[in-house]
Amino acid sequence: MIGRFTSAGGFRTAVGRGRLAILVTFVTLTASAASASLPILGAAPWGGWVLDVVEPRDVSSIDNVRIATTPAGDPAITYFALDPATDYYSLWLAKRSGVVWSYEVLETIGRPIGIAYHGTAEHIAYKKSGDIYWMKRDGGTVVEELAYKYVTCSVLYAELVIRSDGEPSIVASDGCSLFSVHRAGGAWVKETIESPSSTEPDAAIDSLGRIHVVGWRYNADQCRYAIRTAPDVWVKETVTGCRASNTIAVDSQDNPHIASLSYTDGFVYLHKDATGWHREIIGDVWNQNLRVPINRAYFTSIAVDGQDAPHIVYCERPGASNDPTANTHTKYAVKVDGVWSYEVIDATGISPCREPDLKLDARGIPHVAYLFAYAVQGAIVGEWDVRYARPVAALTPDL
Repeated sequence: MIGRFTSAGGFRTAVGRGRLAILVTFVTLTASAASASLPILGAAPWGGWVLDVVEPRDVSSIDNVRIATTPAGDPAITYFALDPATDYYSLWLAKRSGVVWSYEVLETIGRPIGIAYHGTAEHIAYKKSGDIYWMKRDGGTVVEELAYKYVTCSVLYAELVIRSDGEPSIVASDGCSLFSVHRAGGAWVKETIESPSSTEPDAAIDSLGRIHVVGWRYNADQCRYAIRTAPDVWVKETVTGCRASNTIAVDSQDNPHIASLSYTDGFVYLHKDATGWHREIIGDVWNQNLRVPINRAYFTSIAVDGQDAPHIVYCERPGASNDPTANTHTKYAVKVDGVWSYEVIDATGISPCREPDLKLDARGIPHVAYLFAYAVQGAIVGEWDVRYARPVAALTPDL
């Protein structure tokens, strides 16, 4: 298997404060040539992507990958993994500093909801046994609280955002309702957004502190969008032409941007301005010519940069739609000056790319985490990887 350890680096373990830490030497894989432009990185070509295998063990199952960038601009990734040493699932946190990844087990059985930074404070939310927990670490201070205790329906999906006051809000769906919980004054307050519930919500927060949410309902090619305009006041609407795998971001004008998977057109991009919603089909010739069936396209993640350009990471199978051996590529799309450009981040192996997560750091540099599995004839075999990618053009000394 490529990209494991350097012969000189290896790995070592150290136990501190009851948590396991592993240090692994940075490993670079080969990625594709670049074909797009990014404002902060200059004109194309970028020179391809640097890929890093984050999860260094032989793990048969991983999910719930989330990425953030630390105040220093380094990646921090949470994920839920089966530990072959203990045969238990655990919530892991991987951080890179320089060329070294460090690892912690934060919680057994906890599935990550999100990770975010506000100043020097690190916020991590996770679900466990149907409940939602939140943790904040700042220097040597650790605060950990039960944010939501389920009564009838256990939490299925949730997302974390941090408000301008440094306090967390979490949007969740549990099969009974779509709701949010907000921490204020040391207490958690629940607000019901809608019932019956839309599912798989994603959330973003704008410059006015308003929370934007997107989700979807089964059996309809449409999304549900909501914005929190005041405490316990949610303005909701149905957005047509989108469905599953929705992610949301906001621009400098506080307008929402959504990446989604339509059951009729494949990957779509929607944004709202003063005139209403606007929709585009995204994808290169593979997606444009083979938009259906749905099993050709998987998962999205969106971010909007300081120039209000949308960036989208998604997984797409470029071969014949019924070919189970076709590689599923991890791809990147960015719209610059009204034109979409595309790159293949990772096309190695025969793999179902899954759960890509995209964050832009303070400089606008993209950081991508995603799941990668090896497969034969469409069946996953062997190991799962958590992989991390960034453009080669971002390889400056301070990165």
